[in-house]
Amino acid sequence: IDNWLAPVSCGVTTTNDGWDPVTPPANDDAGISGVSSPSGNYCTNTFDPIVTLRNYGANTLTSVTINYDIDGGTNNTFSWTGTLASGSNVDVTLPTMTTTAGAHTFNVSTSTPNTVADSNPANDDAASNYNATIGGELITLTLDTDCWGYETAWQILDVSNAVVQEGGNLSVVPGGNQGANSGDPGAYSDESTITESFCLAVGCYDLIVYDDWGDGMNGTGCPIDGFYELTDASSN
Repeated sequence: IDNWLAPVSCGVTTTNDGWDPVTPPANDDAGISGVSSPSGNYCTNTFDPIVTLRNYGANTLTSVTINYDIDGGTNNTFSWTGTLASGSNVDVTLPTMTTTAGAHTFNVSTSTPNTVADSNPANDDAASNYNATIGGELITLTLDTDCWGYETAWQILDVSNAVVQEGGNLSVVPGGNQGANSGDPGAYSDESTITESFCLAVGCYDLIVYDDWGDGMNGTGCPIDGFYELTDASSN
């Protein structure tokens, strides 16, 4: 297992900081194992946080304080009560929050499980990144790749030609270079469907799809042609 414990071959042959998988859990240990919301892109200034509360402890969890904020700002608290068995999860919807426009980080943590100090604070915290475009429109890009998915990239440009969204194998931009390969970062798989959703401020944009070989989305030499479309929240 030295490939994982000493991947850079630095000469280490032992470790003193191991983990015993049969060590029993602490008595009162709660934490956040995931954040469902907020995540991704929002076109409004409000959202309902949804977090997954996990009982890591041996005792049944009957109460816990959930602390949460945006970008480390004002702390909000929510007092959860219920019955959560050891090793179980429950999704908790927190009160609606208001956000400003732009990129943000939602932070959440737990404290005082069963009204006592948490036995293991290391698993209390979680965070999720999101982006809000107040008053924008939710846009969905659907792109089907042809037989050479790694040749494809796309960009959406605003009226000043600034890139506001992009994806695929961006090494091919502006297209026609014929130097791409399937191992490039962001490269799409062959004959696959990619769906991207994002929020754009109301305005005019250009969608540009690039092809590394210069033959577009035509399945030249194979039976699969590529396809792409942009739709708004009303499927227009």
